[in-house]
Amino acid sequence: MIQAPAGWPPYGRAVVALLFLHQMQDENARCLALAREALPKLSGAPQSVMAARSGLDCALGLPKDDPARAAAVAEMEAATRKTLAPPGTGAAADDVSSSYLSLIQARKDAGDAAGAKADAEAWASFLEAQAKAAATPEQRAVFDSHRLSAYLELKQPERAIPMLQESERDLPGDYNPPARLAVVYFETKQLDEALAASNRALPKVTGPRRVQVLQRRSDIFAARGDAAAAREALEQALAHARSLPPGQRSERQIEALEKRLAA
Repeated sequence: MIQAPAGWPPYGRAVVALLFLHQMQDENARCLALAREALPKLSGAPQSVMAARSGLDCALGLPKDDPARAAAVAEMEAATRKTLAPPGTGAAADDVSSSYLSLIQARKDAGDAAGAKADAEAWASFLEAQAKAAATPEQRAVFDSHRLSAYLELKQPERAIPMLQESERDLPGDYNPPARLAVVYFETKQLDEALAASNRALPKVTGPRRVQVLQRRSDIFAARGDAAAAREALEQALAHARSLPPGQRSERQIEALEKRLAA
């Protein structure tokens, strides 16, 4: 809980930060209680989007055998939908986008496949409208990652190909468009195109993201039946992961790569 006088200007930011902290520490009950307390005070404010979504995520994180879980999920799902309803709250587009993903998880949790698909379509439509309204290629490409996630959720990854091709043309120095195209082509079983996209992405990517590109590259080689190249790409991913400085190095990722190589 946050002890603050009524009308304290930083209240919304403080709530969002504390909710994030509770989530990172798996304190789902405390997170849920704070969301319930804060939402009436944040009504109509941009921070209400993040507060409702955090409440929903934390309700979903409660133990399955918690007798209060179902009611809490329903309550926070309704609160999240309310923050997305017109006229909106003026929240940042990426925050709104993340709320759609939480709603999809809630529908899946309820066993409602049709509802999850409907929310995924609404998510994709929202992102497409945001991208269409963007003033520059850079602003449009900001939505590429979320749009790809929405299309993958809908099992329609091919819908991402035109947008990613456009981003690669407009942003030739950015590794993201070809790296994401490699994902799309892999998912659509266009393995030659996937490898070509990976070849274009690899020289441009550094840091932790290089590990991910190399892992996907290994998947592509494996699907092509080239076990030696698949193993080599994994070895490169592991070597790079080990070489990263503290703060970028992930021991969990290194362990996962080691296990994968051993297998």
